[in-house]
Parts: sequence; C-alpha cells; structure tokens
Amino acid sequence: MTLQFQRELESIALASLLLAPIIDAWDTLALPDSWIAAGIIAQTVWNHRFGLPLMHVIIDVDSIYFDPHDLTETGEAKHAA
Repeated sequence: MTLQFQRELESIALASLLLAPIIDAWDTLALPDSWIAAGIIAQTVWNHRFGLPLMHVIIDVDSIYFDPHDLTETGEAKHAA
C-alpha cells in the first residue's frame, strides 16, 4: 500500500459519520487483537468512489477479535454488543 493510498483511505474512513466515531473510540473497547471487519470499509470506499452518501446501504459494523486466554462462550458474551 502506498502512502498516498493509505492517506486517501484514512481520509475517506474518517469522513464517514458512522465509521469515524468507531475508529476514534476503538481503543476504549479494549478487545484483544481486534479489527473492524472489511465490509464497512469496502462499502464506504465504494460509496465514495461512486458519489453516494458514505453510509449508503451500510446496515451494520462487524468487529472481530481473538482472545487466546478466554475462548469460552461466556467470555465472548461479555464483549457482545
């Protein structure tokens, strides 16, 4: 990924009224090895490229994480939204 592409991607993501607050608050979630799933990022970029509202057809945000110290359903339920 070139630096120019990275900056453009960051600019698009931070312009989204849905994605920007999630990115800004991500560290407060305190999920181990966590990521925003690519669907919302890809759709946001697609919307930008086609001149659509950035939140067009986005109905949810998926996050993923891995906690090697707690693989239980109870542990996962603690992090469920």
